[in-house]
Amino acid sequence: MDLISVWTILPVFIVSLLGITMILLLGFIFGTLFNSVELAGGVLGGMVAPVLMISGVLFPLYILPDIFVTIAKVIPFTYLADLLRWIMYPEMGAMFPVYINILVLISFTIAFFFIGKRTFNWESV
Repeated sequence: MDLISVWTILPVFIVSLLGITMILLLGFIFGTLFNSVELAGGVLGGMVAPVLMISGVLFPLYILPDIFVTIAKVIPFTYLADLLRWIMYPEMGAMFPVYINILVLISFTIAFFFIGKRTFNWESV
């Protein structure tokens, strides 16, 4: 049994921090689309399960039909899940090259930042 050290936790922490930042920025974008917290919670709550299924978090992508695999390639959670899975279970391998996972996550985070900066307005909250 391997001991948990800082060097095994640090990559998970860094990737999780990047993922949380991306999710928070996406939340700011969705926050501008809805007039009430209840409406946003209902719509986004209904989207969580399908997004997690299609992105390969709950099910491996190879068991899904090809159309869902194509859709999964444009969902950033696919790359986040693949990278975290590769860090925690390297013997499983990654679906995409690790550098692609990192680049996609950083790109989506930057894009969500600029979209959120442009659309979010404190007066609308």
